[in-house]
Amino acid sequence: MATKKRALLEPPKDRGFNPSNIVKLLSMRFPLDQCDYHFTDAEESICASIIEYIVGIREADESLTFDPQENDDGESSGEDYTEIEEVKRKLTSFKYSRSQMERIVKDHDENGMTFADIQHHYKMVKSRADLARMRRYITHSVRLEEAEIKDELLIAFQEWVRNGHHINDRDLHLEALEIARRKNHTTFKAGPTFILEFKKKNNIVSRKVTQSTTTKQFVDVERQKEVCQEFRDGMKSLISNHPNKKKIFNSDQTGLKLELRAGRTLAIKGSKQVRVVVQRENALTHSLTLQPVISANGFLQTPMMVCFLERHPPAKFRDELEEFQFLHCVHSASGMMTADLACTWISDVFLPNGGQDSVLLIDSWSGYNRAMNEFGTQNRQIEFHVIPPHTTGDVQPLDVFFNRQLKAFHRHLTELLCRLRPDFIVSVRRNIANMLNLLVFQFTAARFRPMIMLAWQKAGLMQRKFVLFNWFNWF
Repeated sequence: MATKKRALLEPPKDRGFNPSNIVKLLSMRFPLDQCDYHFTDAEESICASIIEYIVGIREADESLTFDPQENDDGESSGEDYTEIEEVKRKLTSFKYSRSQMERIVKDHDENGMTFADIQHHYKMVKSRADLARMRRYITHSVRLEEAEIKDELLIAFQEWVRNGHHINDRDLHLEALEIARRKNHTTFKAGPTFILEFKKKNNIVSRKVTQSTTTKQFVDVERQKEVCQEFRDGMKSLISNHPNKKKIFNSDQTGLKLELRAGRTLAIKGSKQVRVVVQRENALTHSLTLQPVISANGFLQTPMMVCFLERHPPAKFRDELEEFQFLHCVHSASGMMTADLACTWISDVFLPNGGQDSVLLIDSWSGYNRAMNEFGTQNRQIEFHVIPPHTTGDVQPLDVFFNRQLKAFHRHLTELLCRLRPDFIVSVRRNIANMLNLLVFQFTAARFRPMIMLAWQKAGLMQRKFVLFNWFNWF
C-alpha cells in the first residue's frame, strides 16, 4: 500500500514532462466514447484540481534550483527523508494565499525575522527552499499575475454595468492592459484566451440591449423605487376608500403602427433567410396615437380618442370617420397628441362620458398641464393624480396589463386580413378606423372586465384577486 501511495505522489523523473501526455494517458484509461459534453460543476471542479496539481508540480519543480549552502539551520540531510515528503514540500507553498506569501517574505527579508521565527509562526514552511519558492512565486508567477488582473478587471466590469455603459471584448482587452501597466506586468498580453476565460469564469455573455436610457434617468434607481411605492400606497388607500369605483379612471397615450406586424414567423428549420410580404413599407414606421381610458371597476370608456397622422388633412376627414361610433377621430402633423388635443379630449370625450367629479390617473407628460389647470384647479371637475416620472411601467394600469393586450388583438386582426383579404389595405385611413372601431367594441364586452380590473391589481393600486381567464376564446 505504501508503494502504491508513493507511486501516486511521485513527481515525474524528467523535469520536462508533457501535460498533453498525461491527458492522453487519462483518455486511454477512461475512453471518450462515454462523454456527453455536458459538464457538471463537480466535473469542472475535479478538472480544475488536476490542472492546479500539474501546474503546481511544474512550478515547484522549477523553483528547486536553490543553492544547497542556503540550508544552514542544521536541518537533517535526510537518511529518513522520503520521496513523499519531497513532493509535499514542493506543494507546501501553494497552501498559502498570495497575500500570506507576501507577508512571510516581507517578514523575513524586510522586517528582520529569523528563519526559525518564520517556521514558528508559519508551520507549513519546512525549509529555506519553501521560502525561496514563495519569493519566486510572488515575483515570477504568471498565473497569479493573471488572477490579480482578472480580479481588478471584474471590479471594473461591474462598475461599467452599474453605470449602464456599452461593453465589448475590446473594452475588456484595453482595461486588462491598463491594469497590467499599473502593476508593471510588462509581459502580459491580454489575448483572446484570457478574455474568453475571464468571461466564462464570471458568466459574462453578449446580450441584446432591450432598453436605452439617459444618464439622468439611470441615476437614483433606489430613490425611484421608494417614490413608486409611496405613490402606490397613496393611490391604493384612495381607491379602497372611494365610494364609487366607476369614477376612478386611468388614461394613457399609446402609439400604434399603421400596419402592425409581428417580428417573428414560422419557417422551415435551417432557413438562412426568412422573407415576409407587407402591404406598404412606410406603414411599418408611421403610426397613430390611441388615448384609451379604463375605470377601476373594469370598463373601457367609449368613444376612444384616436389621433391620425395627417400632415395635410383632407376637408372630408371628419365626415369620413364620423360614422364610427366607438371612435373620436382627430389629427395632427406628427400623429401624436398635443396640449390642445389633450384639452379637446377632456372637454369633448372624457367629461361627457362619465368623467364629471371623477379621479383621473395620468402620467407626467407636460401636455396635460394646461388641461389640469383648466379642468382641475379652477373648476374642480376632475381630481388629477400624476404618476411620478419613470415609474409608469410599474404603477400605470394601462402600461402594466392593457395596452399590450389591445395591440396583440389588433396585430392578430391585421395579419389575418392581410392573409385572407390581400386587397384590403390595412393602413388606409378608413380601413384602419374600421378595424379600431371593431377593436374598441370587442374590449367593451363584459368578458374583458376581469382583465381590466387585473391591470389595476397588477399595478399594485387595488387588492389582488386571482381570476381565471379563457385566453383562447378572447384571441
